[in-house]
Amino acid sequence: MINIDQTPIYTCNNYGINNFAVDENMLAVKTTPYTNCRTNIENFEKLEQIPQNNFSKKLDDLTKQKNNFAQEINVDKTNQENEIVFDFDQNLIDVFEVNIKQNVQTKFVIKYMSSKNFLHSATIKINAEQNAKLDLIVLCDTQSVSSNFLSLQTNCDTNSQVYLHLIDFGADLVAHNIKSNLVGDNVKFDFDAIYFGKNKDRLNLNYQIEIAGKECDAKMNVLGILDNYSQKNIVTTINFLKGSKKSAGEENEYAIMLSDKAKSKSSPILLCTEDDVDGKHSSSCGKFDEDLLFYVKSRGITEADAKKLLVKAKLNKIIGQIESAKVKEDIYRQIDKLFD
Repeated sequence: MINIDQTPIYTCNNYGINNFAVDENMLAVKTTPYTNCRTNIENFEKLEQIPQNNFSKKLDDLTKQKNNFAQEINVDKTNQENEIVFDFDQNLIDVFEVNIKQNVQTKFVIKYMSSKNFLHSATIKINAEQNAKLDLIVLCDTQSVSSNFLSLQTNCDTNSQVYLHLIDFGADLVAHNIKSNLVGDNVKFDFDAIYFGKNKDRLNLNYQIEIAGKECDAKMNVLGILDNYSQKNIVTTINFLKGSKKSAGEENEYAIMLSDKAKSKSSPILLCTEDDVDGKHSSSCGKFDEDLLFYVKSRGITEADAKKLLVKAKLNKIIGQIESAKVKEDIYRQIDKLFD
């Protein structure tokens, strides 16, 4: 077995959040070159140096040895929206690096889709240079996939603004390792995530923000739905490093429990080696408010439609931040499917 996303934080060990492992045989896959990438980007370049996959050495070796899509994207002009769609019917191990050049403003949508039982592992590195502004949406619609690994790292330079939205509709096994490095001063970083756990899905989510610059502002909001026998482990961390004076960081996570059989483990962590910073964190889970559910049903709405309405209202805190109408439609469609 291979341990995934282990952290030395005592709380994670104490509550069993580190007890997430995958069968090593799962990684014994064959890959062939992947060519079915739909995109409006013209300036793909061959990626010469593969960035690190942050899950484990075994997964890092898999990424370096068996990747079948490795590209670099350099964005040096302000544009409206870039889209990359992977609709895969084979094992997909994709790697790419996106460099947002100085003073450039841009939007990206990266979408993973599959209706077949394959392994997917993505390693993405985002570099936002000084004064760059990036709005990035990563959407995983891979519910039939056996395993979906996503390792994403962002490096944010002085005065940059990065808005990251991650939506994962679930799979048999889901693992995220999202690490954001605020290396410059006066960085604005917002991270929103929505996850869905259904059937017997297993989800392991590790979200980290490290703040090294002065007067930075970082926010993390995570909302999820757990149904049936699904299980979720999540660690959210904001780390104020030496030199991060007058920076602020806030992390919030909430899980909506639709089933008594579903399990949710959470560990919100704040670390600090600097004074004069402002850090906040929260984590909670709960069922529907029965009084509110009764009130909605009393208006002639079925219980399924009432639950659907309440879930959409809860998730709209994050969905409302997404500008892409297509992505919003996808999220609402998945919520409808969950209750229909």
